[in-house]
Order: sequence, then C-alpha cells, then structure tokens
Amino acid sequence: MKLYVKRTFSAAHFLPDYEGDCKNMHGHEFKVNLKLEGDVNPETGMLADFKQVKNIIDELDHCCLNDVLPEAYLPPTAENLARYFLHKVPYCINATVWESENCAAQVSWSPPLQRGHYWSPPDYIWLYEQYVFLKKTRNFISEEVGASSPTIKKWLQEADIPLRTRWKPPSSEWLNEQYVILGKSASSIAEEVGTHTGGVLRELKQIGIPIRGLAKAQSLRRQQEFPHLKGQHSLRTCRRHAEEVLWEAEIPEICNYCGRSQEETLVEVHHKDNDERNNQLENLEWLCRSCHMYTRSEVGYVRD
Repeated sequence: MKLYVKRTFSAAHFLPDYEGDCKNMHGHEFKVNLKLEGDVNPETGMLADFKQVKNIIDELDHCCLNDVLPEAYLPPTAENLARYFLHKVPYCINATVWESENCAAQVSWSPPLQRGHYWSPPDYIWLYEQYVFLKKTRNFISEEVGASSPTIKKWLQEADIPLRTRWKPPSSEWLNEQYVILGKSASSIAEEVGTHTGGVLRELKQIGIPIRGLAKAQSLRRQQEFPHLKGQHSLRTCRRHAEEVLWEAEIPEICNYCGRSQEETLVEVHHKDNDERNNQLENLEWLCRSCHMYTRSEVGYVRD
C-alpha cells in the first residue's frame, strides 16, 4: 500500500557557515511531498494516520528551524529537512522538500523485507537520542525494538549517524588509577570519556581489574560525599550527634509533618538541606520514618 501526503508550511532559518545571503535570518514557504509505503493495519484499516503526518509537518510552521530541529538535522537546509521528515514520519520511504518553485531536495530509502512484510521504519530521532545521547549499544537497542544488531547498524547508517568505534583506555595504568585508586564508578568514567558503561566494564574485565560489588560501590560513594568522615559507622555517628543537638534543645520527639510521637512510630532526625554534616539546630527536625522517606524521595535523595 502506498500513501502520498502534500503539505506546506512557513518557517525561518539561517545557515551560519554559509558564505552568502542565506547566512542571515530569512524565511521560506516550504512544500513537502511525502510517500509512505507498507502493510495496512487490519485493525484500523490504515497504513498511517493522515492527521498524524500533517501534525508532524505543522510542528515546524512559523518557527525558526535552527531552534526546533534536533542537532542531527542542523544546519536546516532543504536536504536536512528532507532527512528529518523521512526519519520522523512513520512508513515514509521518500521525502521531497521544495524551498522555492525551482529548488528542491529529495531523499528516499527502501525498508528491508522480513518474512514478506515491511519492518516499520524506526523513529530516527529516537534512535539518535538512544545511540548518541544515552550512548546505548547496538545490541542493547536491538533487544528493545526486537530487531537484529545488523539491522540497527543499517538504520544508523541510513540516518547518517556516525557509528562508534570501540573505546580503548589510554593505558591499563590509567584505567586502574581511575577505577581503583580514585574509586570512580564505571558509569562516571564512561561519562567523562564519552562512551557507554558497558565499554568501560569490558575493558576492566580484559585488564583483569575486579569489578566492585554494590556494597563496595556505595561505601566509596559515601567516602566521596563525606571525605572528612572515616570509618564504616561515620554517617551513623554524624546522625547520632544530630540527635544529641535536638535532645539538648529539648525538642520533643514528634514528627514535624504528621505529628506522630515516638510512642506511636519510629521517629528519626532529618537534615532539612539533606547535608548530614550540617548539624545546626535550625537545620534539624524530627520526622517519622514514613514522612522522612517521602521527604528524601521528593528531593532525589538516595537513602543509604
């Protein structure tokens, strides 16, 4: 089944690296011609919803394309606009964008066949976010969408998304220093060097560096958050000191939120700024366990 959609929209854009008038902000009335192809959904009787396709085009109407298009489709030339619609519109196999009566850009692709049926062309913007920004591997993405890793690779190439090369540390000594001596997590190292966590873990295993368990990782995290405190009971000692501050001020052990007392439920000390090093009286209050957990989750605090 084939569908055809024609639509116009008006938008402004500029080409910052272009030597000429187009370097300045200007506008066009773009004409978009789309060709969709695939199998009709027997439940809906449709291949695609015309309204949904038109809405995708209308999202760019009366906008500055430099501000609204994803980075993968900048600068906003007619060529990149055609790629954007090809990747964004489901089942689109051909996109033509007319910038004027005499100038147009066209791009197309052929969906691969699978058991006599078309794969639904993926949302390439989603694919860009998963692979580039979230740094997921091709194998991980393939498991999520139910396609093979070679298919993911082909989609990435069709979307002009550069494939990552396998990350290698500068040296085994450098990786040992970052992970063992400095106590950084695999995810933090991956974020610093611009790769995914799995790549760092793979290199650790190849070098022969033991992967830390969860308990050890949490212990190192606490040491980094509270470098002035030492020992496995340091945080408990700090909280005990906070309790003594409240007791010396004769603050009754009643939850400051719900009003329940120590006789009714477990009441514990809470640091209002979530800095357990700050044991000033104005930063402390009593909370029951339920209210305490709720307060910490609201500010994104991870209970140790």
